[in-house]
Amino acid sequence: MKKKLTIELDGQWVLSHREDDVLPIAAIESELKAIDAFSCDESTFTSLSVSFDENEMSAEEAERRVVSAFLRKYPHESVKDILSLKVEDRAEDFAVPACGAAYEEPDDCFENEPKGAARGEREPSTLQKIASLVGAAEFKALAEELAAVAPEIVRAGTYEVFFNRCYLFSVGDGGGLTTYLELLAQLAEELGLCKMSARPVREEKLGGFCDGAEPFEDALRVLANGDNKGVRVFCIDISEWMDKTDNRYFKQFLRAVEKHSAEFIVVFRVPFVDKDVLARLRYSLNDLLNVRALSFPPPNRDEIKTLAELEFARLKFTMEQEAWDSFFERISEEKSDGKFYGVNTIKKVVRELVYHKQLGNARRHTADAAIGKEDAKAICSGTGDADASGF
Repeated sequence: MKKKLTIELDGQWVLSHREDDVLPIAAIESELKAIDAFSCDESTFTSLSVSFDENEMSAEEAERRVVSAFLRKYPHESVKDILSLKVEDRAEDFAVPACGAAYEEPDDCFENEPKGAARGEREPSTLQKIASLVGAAEFKALAEELAAVAPEIVRAGTYEVFFNRCYLFSVGDGGGLTTYLELLAQLAEELGLCKMSARPVREEKLGGFCDGAEPFEDALRVLANGDNKGVRVFCIDISEWMDKTDNRYFKQFLRAVEKHSAEFIVVFRVPFVDKDVLARLRYSLNDLLNVRALSFPPPNRDEIKTLAELEFARLKFTMEQEAWDSFFERISEEKSDGKFYGVNTIKKVVRELVYHKQLGNARRHTADAAIGKEDAKAICSGTGDADASGF
């Protein structure tokens, strides 16, 4: 009989590891994937569900292996204070995507979301959607923190302490900003922290620097009228003012934000910058506001590959292993001009590859969905002399 083993980690302990390169649940999942008897089902920031066959492994053995996996990663931690396990029968008719299942990713985001709910499967919660994002570790940590504190805020009715907090997102163009804002709005409503309208998110960019009030007029108009239009999450791009936060007009603008803080979840946005620059900017904003900074690094090589695989799967194509070198060569070409637009660029390259593959299929009268090395090389600009000698 199939059994389901649910692994829960203490939330506060997980938050204490939010700066780790690999978050605890992901680290444990990586260990368990190496055990053939386990099949990963679903995960959140603090929990992981796996399946196993009782004929192949007893419940006691399954729990022992999970504890061993935890201790391999965190040998000096107290298992009994952090880890809890629960074994139960697994309903065979409840369809859950297994590890590595095909996913569909919405535009301009890093979400790793199932292509469609199977019959009888509930829509994943916003917290689960956030946990399934590719990358965005600090955003995931914020979501879990809000989920932990929300019941206490609702119980005490201290909603103002939630709205009093602003956020500073450091994220590059094409890095999923709009999706993160929408997920934040959905999460706040789901946790009972506020009600949202049909279109609660508004984004504005401050105009270029000048010693006057003109660059702030559009944003001030939203602050004055946003609640009437259903705006609850207000994102202000302050990229043009990163080095001018001591300007008196900018300070006046921050005071206006503070005045309306009870009406909005305010998010300031700047491009992706290093930690020191972000810390200095946060310190400056903190003069008048309570600001939490979140960094969204560009996707690394593994994340780029994951995002590309999701897009290939959505288009019902696959990449052969030997073709990935050419894919990353094309990505490098895109980066060479200094303008890499995250997931948007990844999707652009994937679609370019699929087009060339389908063009080849049309000429050969085939319907091959596997993109090989020669297909991938066709989109690289240096293909013609890639194998030539230096002479």
